[in-house]
Amino acid sequence: VYEARHEWLQCRAAVKVLHTESVHNPVAVARFHNEAIAASLVEHPHVVRLFDTGELASGRPYLI
Repeated sequence: VYEARHEWLQCRAAVKVLHTESVHNPVAVARFHNEAIAASLVEHPHVVRLFDTGELASGRPYLI
């Protein structure tokens, strides 16, 4: 997990990236995608909001 600044929204953001060794593990990738779906469904003032998800050029999925 990395701390970043969202370019368009101009706010602090956490960027979570799947570990390099897990990219070729279909179970780990599925769990990461499920985490993104679950996080997008939660709306609570004490839970961080999911802004975006995607894949880096290396194929590693990320959550912002």
